[in-house]
Parts: sequence; structure tokens; C-alpha cells
Amino acid sequence: MRRKSFIIRTLISFTVLVLGTFAFPFLIKLVVSLTGPHARDTVGAVALVTASLLKPLFLLVVFCLFLVPIGKRLRGLDMNFGWLLFAFMCLAAGWEFLFSIGNFWGANFSAGILTLRYPHSLTFFFGFILFIAALPDKKVRRSPEMSEKVAWILAGICAVYYAILLAPFVVKAIGPTIAVPLAFLGLKVSALYEFSKSTTLFDAIQFLKFIPSVIRSNLYWIFGLACCVIVVMEHRAVRQYSAPEA
Repeated sequence: MRRKSFIIRTLISFTVLVLGTFAFPFLIKLVVSLTGPHARDTVGAVALVTASLLKPLFLLVVFCLFLVPIGKRLRGLDMNFGWLLFAFMCLAAGWEFLFSIGNFWGANFSAGILTLRYPHSLTFFFGFILFIAALPDKKVRRSPEMSEKVAWILAGICAVYYAILLAPFVVKAIGPTIAVPLAFLGLKVSALYEFSKSTTLFDAIQFLKFIPSVIRSNLYWIFGLACCVIVVMEHRAVRQYSAPEA
């Protein structure tokens, strides 16, 4: 996918996310009113079921709207599809935030979401979108310079680190909220719910602590700097190789 098409698709996806989030409370009220007159003590129950069923489905649609063009853009740039997994983990780690914002408080409470905090993983996600959107469409067949090789290696290491680090948070966030729609479909979700509440995955990633804390706390900057170097080197290569053709 070319850069212009990717930017347009991404902006459409972001618009759907924002508009859908702010319109969701009105959707809940609409569903409650359309399902007929309710007793005072049943209005909250109807709103709870509606929010618990529709918000996960809405988020799944939004995830597809974002990830499909990202996958096509990565294919157009000849980038490894491991980057798509990284993008998914960053987006999915913000599931609790995306689920709770604009949602009925009862649905948030039933999913165990008591506070609303913006996850840094979403910053990584939108930063990665800017990164691949800034890369030039024209791929030059060349041997990358040493600085660019180092930048790609550093960016890849950071991406792998965060993909592993975010895995338990993804399971913990998605498990309780996706369990309600699955239960409504008649699927057994007790194992999924219990697994999302366990500390098994958190214990499994303790090996990441072998990385010095001073490095772990600065991986945000290392990743961002590496991406900037890659973008600059790619654009410079395109200019150099296209100059003789002009």
C-alpha cells in the first residue's frame, strides 16, 4: 500500500474510533429506549448487557480497520510481518482504556476496570503508524549503511522487548471484557477468565529484568531515535538513487 492510501485509511480508522467512542453513550441510551419501557431497577441491567456486548465488538472492528492497512503497508515496504505483531500488541495493551472510555460505568466495573489511565502502549502504536507512514514508497535495492543497520537492529530489539512485555497486559485486559460476548454466544469462558486473572504470564516475563533498568527506562527514546534515523536514511537513499534519473 502506498503512503497516501495508508494515511487516508489510517485517518478513517482513527475517525471511526473517536466518533464511535463519543457516540457510544448515546447508542446505549438508544438501545435501552428501543427495547421498550423498563422498570427503574432494570434499566441499569439492560445498559450493562448492551455495553458489555457491543463495546468489545466495536473495538474488534476498529482493530481490523487499523491492522489491515498496517499489514498492507508493511508488505509494500518489504518489512517483516513481525512488526504487525508488535503493532497489535501495542494496540491491544490499550484495550482496557479503549473499552472503558465513553462506556457505561457498570460495564467497566463488571470487567474490573476501576480507574481510567492512558496506556503508553497507544503512544507506541500511533508512533509506529507515523514511522511507517513517513517511510518513502520507493524501495531502493541497496546495501544499507552501518548506521541504518544499527538503527534497524535497535528498533527491532525494542519491538521484541515490548511485544513480550505487553503480552500479559493484553491477556489481562482482553480476557474479562471478551468473556461476556463469548458467554452470550454459549461458549465456556471460565478458563479464559481465570487465565486472564492469573499471574502466570507476568511470572514468565521476569527474565526481562536481566536488562539493566537504566536501559529499560530509556527504550522509548532508543526506539524513537532509531526510527527517525531509518526514515532519514531511507529518504536520503531515494534522493541519491533517483537524482541520475532526473
